[in-house]
Amino acid sequence: MKSFPFCQFKNCNYEAKYYILGVQSYLCEAHFVMKYSQGDGVRLTTPAEVKERIEKVEKALKIFLVTSQTKQDRAVKERILKFCDELTCQLIVIKAKLVEVDFKELFYEYTALKNQVNSIQTLIDDEIDFIQFTREFFWSLIGEDYQQENNNEAHNEQIDKLQEELKLKEAKIEELEKENSDLLRTIQGLTSHKAKVVQIGEERDREDRIEASDFNDLYKYIVGETISVGPEYKLKLILKDIKHMEFLKCLDSPIPALNQINLESIPKNDECVKHFLRTSFPVRVQKFHFGYRTELSDINDYVEDVGGVNQSVEERFYIWSFEIGAENLAFLLSMYRNIRFFGTPYCKLDLDQVPDLAEALDGTTIEGLDLYNCGHPSLGNWSKKPSRFDNLIKGLGASEDLKQSLKEVNLAGCGMERYAARQILDSYGFQNADIRV
Repeated sequence: MKSFPFCQFKNCNYEAKYYILGVQSYLCEAHFVMKYSQGDGVRLTTPAEVKERIEKVEKALKIFLVTSQTKQDRAVKERILKFCDELTCQLIVIKAKLVEVDFKELFYEYTALKNQVNSIQTLIDDEIDFIQFTREFFWSLIGEDYQQENNNEAHNEQIDKLQEELKLKEAKIEELEKENSDLLRTIQGLTSHKAKVVQIGEERDREDRIEASDFNDLYKYIVGETISVGPEYKLKLILKDIKHMEFLKCLDSPIPALNQINLESIPKNDECVKHFLRTSFPVRVQKFHFGYRTELSDINDYVEDVGGVNQSVEERFYIWSFEIGAENLAFLLSMYRNIRFFGTPYCKLDLDQVPDLAEALDGTTIEGLDLYNCGHPSLGNWSKKPSRFDNLIKGLGASEDLKQSLKEVNLAGCGMERYAARQILDSYGFQNADIRV
């Protein structure tokens, strides 16, 4: 038996549960309820369900036909025989169609075939001879049960026990159905949250956003953990964690304001990460850390999208573990020049030439520059090539505004002696900046 296709929502890897006729698209349960109402799509049925339903109806017809032949009335027997033959022919047509649908992988057609079988069952239920047959069969069972009850009290007790178990199972089913209904309503609460993908430097639409309660419920539904986001909350998404990545894929609108957001262990050139940055980055956040515990790679694939959320970041921007060329460094400094702290910890900076940073830092308010581990032997190797650190500071020194605003430079892990670093900073006008080594 062929499995259903995957959801066709961008980057979603869940199995489809619905088919949208208007757009000819398959969607999983979560993305269907986010965008559509129940009447907009067909809930997919497995071929096994259709085959099981056909077998049950075929069996019912055979029992009805065989039992009817014991009747004395010839007209009744002929009427039942004709009725059963007609429905059997209809089932044969449905079975042939099932083979065709299975071969062509028209998954959405299974539901229609199941409905056709249900219609045949309804015809059987409504047939007057079948009604009489089931009535006679039922009362014959009652008579047998009554006689057996008088002869076997233990059997009666067993029936009572089974009925009690049935009640308990029905109560459990109702409880599970309510939980499922509550979860679906939670996801449906996201229906109105559809943000527009925007270009770098443009203000994103902040009116269409996810409410904190909906965000918390969705996180619990997918990740399985309870959180309570708000202006003081620190959100950490570890993207090598499958649940965290699946949660990221379900977001399509700006999330609530946070104190800090960390995107960690970022895969190379991932469209899901880019989509999040373009459409779902927090409406406001104090601190943004991008790339902690990420395998070293070129920032070029993400640089525009990372720079594009600058207007949401109010205090601190740190980019971790990326190779950053001179042009990309200038771009990021330009986009984040109005925050207080800018950091490139564990980054490999291209500093063999003096970077042109004067225009990028025009009007900057940056107070702290964190270069933690950038000069490590495996990255910049500044202890043996201090000219690279010199080139960086010379490029930064082209900005008169940065000379006024910069108060601290973190050089821990860079292999630089404090005295040598102090000389370089002072020579380019950063006498007011303290050093941490």
